[in-house]
Amino acid sequence: MVDNVIFEMPHISTADWLTPVMKAWAFVMVSMLLGFVLTIWGTSKLLPNSTMFSFAVLKASTSKEAGYTSFKIDTTDFIGKIAVATTDLRPAGNIQIEEDIYNAVASNGFIEKGTAVKVIKNETGTLHVRKA
Repeated sequence: MVDNVIFEMPHISTADWLTPVMKAWAFVMVSMLLGFVLTIWGTSKLLPNSTMFSFAVLKASTSKEAGYTSFKIDTTDFIGKIAVATTDLRPAGNIQIEEDIYNAVASNGFIEKGTAVKVIKNETGTLHVRKA
């Protein structure tokens, strides 16, 4: 019905045209899904080896053997040691223990650069300090 006008087509029943439309719709949807999956798969197989698109693919990798680690030094031995703040700790910054610089977090407030601090806790590579 369009604008209160009814289009009657007595020679075409609902079952006659609905089935081919549904089949066509299903075919289109399955074809789109299959095309999408094949495109993703093909891109993942061909793009990394392609010289044409090599600028778009990250070739570098970060491996443990190459020295890429989140943290490689055992800092549990530093608990109780006295260090010097090499940056302002508000609350995070750097401290120097012997000759090495480490990330640290002040456990209570602001600590100025050059202040002596004591390591009180180690948490996943971050040293927690307070004024000595």
